Order: sequence, then C-alpha cells, then structure tokens
Amino acid sequence: MFRNLVKFIISGVFKTGLLLFLLPFYLLCCLELRYSNIPSDSVRLIMSVLLLIFVPLLLIILRDIFWKCISAIVVLLVIIMSWYIMIPASQSRNWAPEYSKTAYSEIEDGILSLHNLRYCRYRTEHDVEPRYELRRYDLKKLNTLDFVSAPKGDSSLFAVNMLSFGFTDGQVLCVSIEPRLEKGESFSFFRGLFKQYELAYVFADERDLIGLYSNVIKTDVHVFPLRRTPDEIRRLLKNLIAQADQLAVHPEFYSSISENSFGSLLFMAAPPLSWKDYLDYRYFCNAKAPALLYERGDIMTKLSYNEALRNFRISEEIPKKGLSSDFSRQIRQERK
Repeated sequence: MFRNLVKFIISGVFKTGLLLFLLPFYLLCCLELRYSNIPSDSVRLIMSVLLLIFVPLLLIILRDIFWKCISAIVVLLVIIMSWYIMIPASQSRNWAPEYSKTAYSEIEDGILSLHNLRYCRYRTEHDVEPRYELRRYDLKKLNTLDFVSAPKGDSSLFAVNMLSFGFTDGQVLCVSIEPRLEKGESFSFFRGLFKQYELAYVFADERDLIGLYSNVIKTDVHVFPLRRTPDEIRRLLKNLIAQADQLAVHPEFYSSISENSFGSLLFMAAPPLSWKDYLDYRYFCNAKAPALLYERGDIMTKLSYNEALRNFRISEEIPKKGLSSDFSRQIRQERK
C-alpha cells in the first residue's frame, strides 16, 4: 500500500514536471499557427484555437494512456515548429513606398557606389513620396561616426537607433535597421517576434531618416559623435554594406529581439567588452543607449552626461528651417 502510494506520488510529480516543461513549447506552437504564412487570417485563428483546446482535451480523455498521448503531442509540436522554421522570407510583397526598394552596392578603387539610397519626402509620417538615388562615396574620405537616437513615442525604454557616417567632402550617409513594412501595415513589437516582417537595412540621406523624427514626427533627436578611428568606421560601414547586399539576394525576417531597429546598431557601434556587458539591459532597452555610451567613454565629449544630452540634442529651431540641403551641418552646428 505504502509502496503504491510512493509510486503514485513520484509518477504524479514526474508527469506534472513533464507537462510544465512542454507548456511553453505548446503555447509557442499555438502562436506560430496564429502568425504563420497560411493566407487566411480566419483559418490561422481557427487552427491556433483548435490546437489550444485539443491538447488539454486529449490529455483528459486519454489519461489512461498518458505516455502514448504525450508521445503524439510531442510529435505534433515538433512538426508544427519544424514547419514554422522553414517558412521563407520574401522579396515580393506589396511594400510600403518607403520600403519598395532595397539598397545594394559596388566598391571599386575605394569608391562606394550605393544603389537605391533612400531620400523620401514625408508630408506626414504615413504620407510618403518615395525617392531612390545612386550616390557615390570615397571611402578614403570617411572620417566621422555619429550615433543617432530618437525615442519611440513616449517610451522611456525604447528608441530608434541610427548611425551617420561623415566624409571630409561634406557627404553624410545615414543607416537604420528596420522592419520592412507592407502597404497599410503598422509595426507591432509582439508580431515582430513571429516572422511578420522582413528585415531592411535602410541607407538614406539624413533628411530622410533623421528629418522624419526631427521635422515630421517632432520628437527629441540626439546626434552623438563617437570616438572611432577612420579604419574602425570604414570596417563598420563595409560590414553594414555586406549585410545589405546579402539581404538584397537572400531576404531574412526581422526579429523584435535578435535583429531589430532597437539594439542591432548599438551592438555594432559599441560592441560589448566582456560577457558582463551582455547582461546590461541598455543594449536591449536602448533609449538608455546614450548613458551606456557615455559611461564607456564612447561619446566624444568632456561635458557631464546631462550637459551632453542638451548639447547633442537637435535644436528646436531646425524644423522651422525645413529640410534644406544644409540639414546635416545645421543639426551639428551648435555642438561644443
């Protein structure tokens, strides 16, 4: 009797532990069905709800053959997860105008020819006149790097990060990592976890990327000069160009966690120095990125942190002047 009771308790504990172990994979599969590439939204919803209901019912009805039931559930979850992993990214969707073309490049004798550089005109945030150009840059003249941070709405945790590469001839090239949106589509952090957006490396004129936030959305934008040698800046730009060229041929999905507009450029501009740095939440909630960069000594300034924030904030007078050809110089002219 006692031995049977012990076996029953041990079996119950083991089964409970196994179910708790499988629970996150089961819920993940429900979400993967909901946000899969099945064309009909209603079909996706029905399938995810059926899976959500089916598994608990199966365990209740077939509790006398628990292990066979668990084996069948594991096989089902593995099939769903394997199918979801194989869903391919696409180049051919009904893209929003500002994402209709992807940048690609050629480098010959130190001259970068950048195709499909974006220079959109924004009447409002969502009313866009798309423009794409071919521009050439002499990589030997590349000498400055700025880290640009613009808060996402009223969030104190998340920001849009950009990098601006400056050349001695006055040219400036701005880069952002973003979800590539379709027409009428809006960004959702949660949906960005489930292969809902392709990844875009946007190479643009500063009047496009920075001007959108400073002059159109009218949020605070900070442009921080970084301590980097010309060789380091060239390596970083070439790395970004190589990844953009790869995406132009082999598209990938945007991820709200691993490959995103929040943290990726921060990792590239200020890579962690030790394993402890990977635990710093500011690499992921990177509206705090300026503080991290300042503490590391990456920002080129002798000012205190609060003074640096004021000094490198784009002046409120800039939107009044419009997006002139002198925009890049204007947003930097009051620096100390």
